[in-house]
Amino acid sequence: MIENTSSHKKIYIEVKRRDGWVEGLPRSAGRGNAHERLCKYFSPGLTRIMKKASKIEESLPFWIVFVGNITRDPCRVREITCWFGQYQESFFFWRNNDPKELWDHFIEKISPLLD
Repeated sequence: MIENTSSHKKIYIEVKRRDGWVEGLPRSAGRGNAHERLCKYFSPGLTRIMKKASKIEESLPFWIVFVGNITRDPCRVREITCWFGQYQESFFFWRNNDPKELWDHFIEKISPLLD
């Protein structure tokens, strides 16, 4: 969790890694449900509790960072993008582990939620 000590707004962060299927590998390499376990955050009860605790009402109170082959699996990318719907700022596919890309996403998309 990151908290803005001035506004007292908080964002909860989880990193999801899965090295599964990508082009060139057998489809069976795509097993695993790391991304599906994040669906708990979309449950009405937990979302309500997290929004109240985070003081973020205009977006989702969490940021999910995906790493590994899941970021290049077209099926999983479509699925995750659909789940987040209008809240595309609330997740990031960190494909090449460049810290600047992660930082830029945080500054551009997440930091404003904490103001």
